Amino acid sequence: MLVTDVGEFRVRNRSHAELRLNLGTCVRHVEGAADEIRAALWPGAEPLPVWNPPARKLAAVKVVAAAVEGTVTAGGQIAPSVLAMFERLRDSGRQVVLVTGRSAGWGAALARYLPGVSGVVAENGAVLIPAGAGETAPVILDEAILDGSAPTAAALEECLAAVLEKYPDARPGSDNYCRVSDRTVQAGDGIDPEGVRRIADGYGLTCTSGTAHHHLSRSSLDKKTGLLLALARYLSPGTDAATQVVTVGDAANDAVLFEPGAFAAAFGVRCAVPPSTAPGTQAPQYMALADGGTGFGEIAALLLQARD
Repeated sequence: MLVTDVGEFRVRNRSHAELRLNLGTCVRHVEGAADEIRAALWPGAEPLPVWNPPARKLAAVKVVAAAVEGTVTAGGQIAPSVLAMFERLRDSGRQVVLVTGRSAGWGAALARYLPGVSGVVAENGAVLIPAGAGETAPVILDEAILDGSAPTAAALEECLAAVLEKYPDARPGSDNYCRVSDRTVQAGDGIDPEGVRRIADGYGLTCTSGTAHHHLSRSSLDKKTGLLLALARYLSPGTDAATQVVTVGDAANDAVLFEPGAFAAAFGVRCAVPPSTAPGTQAPQYMALADGGTGFGEIAALLLQARD
């Protein structure tokens, strides 16, 4: 129990309007004290339950950036209830941006057909596909690819061949044909992520490992830096990510979206990878009670309630 004396914040001989402002100061003081107590008592490595962000902070949110597989999906599908949440968030004045390691081709389909989505940042931050009624060409976000200073496409193909030779049981990703900046190898037993990363380093490429794929990329961007570029240049110029953007993820390769202070709030659905199972991985600030699309629905409902 936290007890405060409202009288401490009363300024005598002032108008009622000024008194209300002082009571607002009282509320902020209580919230701050509660945060300090919670931080002291809650286990440091564990995200707080989903309902903990202050409603005032959530009410200011303009953009909801969410990973796709395992975050808005369940069993590989996006449920109608999640699509309805996308629309409700849009109708409340928020933009929904999906951030995925999937290909530009997948991103184009998501941006074209999903209701309420403003755009899709694909290939782990390298490519943006804005939503639109017609055909939309992918926008390359990484300037190094555009100006020719990034590793070549030939180096990318050679690296993929080297990984497949090193790991005979490995299989290339099924959507490599519609990728712009990277190539993937399906994740599986016997394929060492560190070994794949060392091969990628030899070709000057970056390597990101997720739940489904190992990504070999010409781009040095990641989900966070690609998202911020997409927002600033195309989707929501002038938006302050630290106060107006929340992120939602589920896996270790979403950890960059959980970086402290980068966004107004960072949420994980229930299956989000905790630091205890992935050393060095940043955990989200807040955790939904359910996993997949149901967990995303919990988070979206809090945002809608705060705006109401």
